[in-house]
Parts: sequence; structure tokens; C-alpha cells
Amino acid sequence: MKKFLFVVLFTAVSAASASASYVPPAGEVLTELSRRSNLPEADLQQSLANCDANQINTNLCAYRDQVAADLTLKHAIAAKQAQRADAFNEKIAKWEKKRDAACAKSAAREFGEGSMRPTAQAMCVAAETKKMIRWVEGQK
Repeated sequence: MKKFLFVVLFTAVSAASASASYVPPAGEVLTELSRRSNLPEADLQQSLANCDANQINTNLCAYRDQVAADLTLKHAIAAKQAQRADAFNEKIAKWEKKRDAACAKSAAREFGEGSMRPTAQAMCVAAETKKMIRWVEGQK
């Protein structure tokens, strides 16, 4: 049973690490492991140098791998959020250009070159922006 569990865990860890392109630096993993375990980094380095020495070392090595996986996940999430933010900002920039052009056209159509044109254009931009705010706030 222990051998089976080890094979299952090893396969899962190998598959997870094979699919992740980011590998956190060993120093970052050690620092985070130290923070989470409240053990000094020097003590952890000694224990991690020989994972098979005893059960405590084996546990710490497994915990190290867990911490590394957590850091990899956090990196992947941050990268996805950045990608989505970039795409979202591009969409907003395109929308702003369309909004500004539509409001300028509308104000010109209603007021020509009259003194109310800038006011009408500003009111249109504000109204359209408020609509966009409601839409953005409604997104999940």
C-alpha cells in the first residue's frame, strides 16, 4: 500500500511539474518554507539535503515540494490575470475611441459649432462612461 501511494503521489507531482513552465527559484522556496514552518533556513537546508535520512526530513522534503507547487500556482494565476488585464485594457481603449467619436459626432449634429457643443459632448461622454462603469461592475 505504501509503495502504491508513493507511486501515485510521485506521478501526480511529476505530471503537475511537467505541465508548469515556471519553476520558482530554490531560494524563494526555501524562504517561503522557512516562513510557513517557522524553522530557520539553515536548519531546513540541512534537512532537505538528505530527504531519506528520517521521517522528519521526508516530511520536510514533501512540504518543500508543496510550497514549490503553491508558488508555481500563484505565478500562473498572476500571469493569467496580467494577460486578462492587458486584453481588457485594449478593449477599453477601443471603446473609449468609439465613445469619444460618437459623442463628438452627436454633439456636432445637435449644436454644430455652437457654444453648447463642448457641454453636450462632455455630457455624452459622462453618460456613456457611467454605462460602462455599470457594465464593468457587473462582470464576474
